[in-house]
Amino acid sequence: MKTSKVNFLLHTGRVAKFAFFGGLAITFSCNNVLAQIIPDETLGAERTLITPNVNIKGATADQIDGGAVRGSNIFHSFSEFNIQDGQRVYFSNPSGINNILGRVTGNNQSNILGTLGVNGNANLFILNPNGIIFGQNARLDIGGSFVASTANAIQFGEQGFFSAANPSSPALLTVNPDALFFNQINNKQIENRSRVEAGLNIAGTPLFGLRVPDGKSLLLLGGGIVIDSGGLHALGGQVELAGVTVGRLGLTLNGNKLSINPEKIERADISLRNGASVSTSNQGGGNIRVFGKHVTVSDGSRIEANTLGSLVGGELSIDASEILEVVGESATGQRSELVARTTGTGNAGNLTITAPVFRILEGARVSTTTAGSGKAGNLTVTASEVKVSGFTKSREFGSDLFAQTRRGSTGDGGELAVTTKRLLVQDGGQVGVSTFGNGNGGKLTINASELVEVSGSSESILAANTNGKGKGGDLIINTGKLLVQDGAEIAATANGDGNAGSLIVNASESVHVRGASASGNVSELTAGAYATGKGGELTINTPLLLVEGADIFAGTASKGDAGNLTINTSYLFANNGAAISTLTVGSGNGGRLAVNASKQVQLNGTSDDGKTTGFFASTYNVGKAGDLIVDTPVLIVKNGAQVSTSTIGGGQGGKLTIKASESVLLEGIGSGLSSQAQRTGNAGSITLNTPNLTIQKQARIAAETINKGNAGNINIDTNKLMIQDGGIISSATANEGSGGKLTINATESLQVINNPNEQSITGLFTQTQGTGKAQTLTINTPILILQDGAQIDAGTDIRSTGSGGDLIVNVSESVQLIGTTAIRRFPSGLFTATRGTGKAGNLTVNSPTLIIRDGATISSATNNGAGGNISITANRLETINGGKFRTSTTGVNKAGDITLNVKDSILIAGVNSGLFANTQTGSTGDGGNIFIDPRSIILRDGARIAVDSQGSGKGGDIQIEAGALTIDNQAAIFAETASNTGGSITLKMQELLLLRRGGQISTNAGTNSSGGDGGDIDINAKFIVAPPNENSDITANAFQGSGGKVNINAAGIFGLKPLSRQELERFLQTTDPTKLNPSQLQTSNITAISQTNPSLNGEINLNTPDNDPSRAIAELPSDVVDVAGLINQNLCVATTGSQFTITGRGGLSPSPYELLSTNIIWEDWWISEPYTTKPTITKNSPRSSPEISTTIIEAQGWVTDANGNVILTAKPVTVAPNGTWLHPLNCQTFL
Repeated sequence: MKTSKVNFLLHTGRVAKFAFFGGLAITFSCNNVLAQIIPDETLGAERTLITPNVNIKGATADQIDGGAVRGSNIFHSFSEFNIQDGQRVYFSNPSGINNILGRVTGNNQSNILGTLGVNGNANLFILNPNGIIFGQNARLDIGGSFVASTANAIQFGEQGFFSAANPSSPALLTVNPDALFFNQINNKQIENRSRVEAGLNIAGTPLFGLRVPDGKSLLLLGGGIVIDSGGLHALGGQVELAGVTVGRLGLTLNGNKLSINPEKIERADISLRNGASVSTSNQGGGNIRVFGKHVTVSDGSRIEANTLGSLVGGELSIDASEILEVVGESATGQRSELVARTTGTGNAGNLTITAPVFRILEGARVSTTTAGSGKAGNLTVTASEVKVSGFTKSREFGSDLFAQTRRGSTGDGGELAVTTKRLLVQDGGQVGVSTFGNGNGGKLTINASELVEVSGSSESILAANTNGKGKGGDLIINTGKLLVQDGAEIAATANGDGNAGSLIVNASESVHVRGASASGNVSELTAGAYATGKGGELTINTPLLLVEGADIFAGTASKGDAGNLTINTSYLFANNGAAISTLTVGSGNGGRLAVNASKQVQLNGTSDDGKTTGFFASTYNVGKAGDLIVDTPVLIVKNGAQVSTSTIGGGQGGKLTIKASESVLLEGIGSGLSSQAQRTGNAGSITLNTPNLTIQKQARIAAETINKGNAGNINIDTNKLMIQDGGIISSATANEGSGGKLTINATESLQVINNPNEQSITGLFTQTQGTGKAQTLTINTPILILQDGAQIDAGTDIRSTGSGGDLIVNVSESVQLIGTTAIRRFPSGLFTATRGTGKAGNLTVNSPTLIIRDGATISSATNNGAGGNISITANRLETINGGKFRTSTTGVNKAGDITLNVKDSILIAGVNSGLFANTQTGSTGDGGNIFIDPRSIILRDGARIAVDSQGSGKGGDIQIEAGALTIDNQAAIFAETASNTGGSITLKMQELLLLRRGGQISTNAGTNSSGGDGGDIDINAKFIVAPPNENSDITANAFQGSGGKVNINAAGIFGLKPLSRQELERFLQTTDPTKLNPSQLQTSNITAISQTNPSLNGEINLNTPDNDPSRAIAELPSDVVDVAGLINQNLCVATTGSQFTITGRGGLSPSPYELLSTNIIWEDWWISEPYTTKPTITKNSPRSSPEISTTIIEAQGWVTDANGNVILTAKPVTVAPNGTWLHPLNCQTFL
């Protein structure tokens, strides 16, 4: 049996050990180290030698000598290589040797528990495919770089290999090593547990673990790398870790700096745990490169490449083939971290991460920062999935991925770029670029092809911020889908003097911002300025934007202006209190909010706590609010949602512009478009352009002021405008500020339809409710319909002192005002009425057809202020069934005037229908004037034209110029007063004045048994007709004062009887002044008396040049002429007496409600015994009623007119009618 003898070195001295083989005892006299470091025989004569007890660097050590020298390389080969705790082992460094390479050919791992050194400056390579462990007290004491590897072999270019798996004497390996080869069969891991003191860095920070000289390289290349509480330090140099199981790992040697080039390799895991550290921090941070399969940095472990001085920092690069995780904190609260930082004047290096999955969890941190004047490095992440999630155990810190400048620094921050399929920032995770110093923040760019999700907590943040004087960096997100929820935030903000960067979101599929955190913080996309810096721009480009109970916001709370908010999308849906806004609460101006949606925008509802969904551009201070622009085919705002610009301070409100190429729907209480001024600032204007606009269910468009600021103008251009069920458009003022102008241009129609069963009012308003003046309301449309209590109002409220605005309606086809509300009887109508002390505005309507019916009203009435005027230009006007015009006054000021320029016809019919420019009971103002100029007027069924005064003021004047006027069935024209002088009535009829069935014309005074003179009545007409027994009267009476004057110029007056006071007493059989009312007679009369003072009777002047002046006014027969019964009479027998001359355009119309026509056949009534003298009734001269013959003469002949029509005549016509436009008639006698 062979025996082996091995020397062991013990620190306590030499001893004898025994081993028993079979029954043979063999004595080993040896040194302990030699039992741990055992050279093999593979090098032959160049074998490795161990020299113990050598004084190296002042202490006893074991020196490794011998070896195979090849050029500048020396090779050692061991079957075992271990260093005990406290032991010092050094490789000798012969002159000219740059690289020392040692291999372990045995089957055991190497345990380096003490000091491993090189007695010189050569680089040291240790290869052991079975694994290498550095213990807690392991130390490196070398002058060059160090490589520990579990590779099977090292390649030297084309010269060959130095192999641990197939050991042999090295060939001519004179070149530098350039690759390491790994075989998975034997490959084991490298573990570093070293925590031995390793000196200080230049900042005075203690270091622990394995350290190579500054500027040199430290490489651990194994089948797995574990750094368990240990440290690796190559200050200003390079640390490289590679977990490799199979493959070729390229190696580059540049002097004393070594680096690897991973090629086609299969990777192994790398783990840093329990406070492990890897550092190259120095004057300039060195490089750190990590290549592994699953790379984990946990339990407060750190990898840092910091620049502490003036040199440029190196690169920190982590490349994991499967997963990179940076997780948690140590027991003492030190966070796990990857960092490239500068605290000096040198720029920091970049930090680059490449992995399919990259996770930062439980409060860990990955960052590039500057705390000095140097620029921070860039941070680049490339991974299929990136997740930043969770807090430290104390919840003091969330997980971080950021590039930052620290407080007090002047260097610029680095850029952060993430390229991934999915970025998840969850549960307190934060990803960002920020500056807290004077330097500018870097840019944050996210390229996530599938998804960016920020969620789980209000402290989950994706941000680009500036908190100092430096400008904040931009935040750019390019993704398929962006999801922000649970109160999370994406922000580009300025919290200091620096301006914020911009936030740009490009999402190819959708952006979804929703919900709130458990504490109530809503999810946000924001670009804000909160100090003196300006806010950044916020831009969103996506086909679909969903905002649910969340905010998208660009604002300023500082001196700096807010940035603009721009949204470009196909569809935008916001609900549950979602707010998309630009805002200023400081002295800076707000930014512009622009929404461009190629398909549709829908804003819906409020949140459970009442927060409004919508678009908002507001200012709360002296800064000007930004403008708000929405451009989309379809805009829907409903269930309390709003689109609003407002000023709540002294700043000017922004303009609101809506462009909807198809339609706008505003629906529901609180919904609508608004521009408000709540303090001293003026509200912005509202401009809306859409083919179809619907406002319903109490939705609103409002440009209003409730304080000193002026309301904005509203301009609406549309084809069809429908306002219904409580919908409102308003540019009102409720305080000192003036209201805004309201202009509607509807190319097809404007319909305003109230729900008759609701108490709310539907309509358009430019009212003033305070001291401010209401502005003009203008409507241009072909068709205007107001129904069931709907209103258009430019008036003033009952509490106001400001003047009402003007109302101008230009309609090319027709205006229809219809009905009232069912409950409170609010009328449909047009109003410039003043209900306070301010002056009412004027009201102008231009329309071919104007219909007012069923209680509808056009009013410019006044309570205390002066009434406004009403001016109507139309072809046809109908006011029926309670429809009315009003310019009445109930106060001290004069009622407004009413002017009707109607080309063809006016029909006013029904009780409470009419024109009213009168004054109400208790008023002191005068009644207004009424001027009417149509071709024909029909006033019937209790309708009124009135300028009477029921107060103490004078009655107004009425002037009517028409072809014909019919007053029928209790209808009346009044210019009466209760206690003052009655107004005047002037009637100029080209053809006929017809009074029927109690029709009245009156300027009576003292209708409440008081003083006042009766007003004057002037009538010019060809014919005045009133059937004698239908109680139709013309009166200018006074109760106590003087009677008025009645002046009548007519070719013929039929059926009316002038009565003196004495005659009236006689016919009424009373002298009681209170009963001297001609309406008590069944006859039709003309009176101008003083009821209480006979000496003050008025005058009746009749001028009828075609009648016998010696006779009284001819009375019409009460029987209807039987024309058919006269046909067979001899119609051509001449009769004696005066002739009857046919003038005008024909005879009476077949119906009193129709116009005269040149085609109407004359029905000839012959009145015998014509007047021979003209009656003159002088004031205070009573007279008796003349006897008037009413005998009907049979037709004596017939004639044909120019059209061939046969006309029956009392006798043959021997003279041509007056006027040259009628042809002479030819008489034919009957046989």
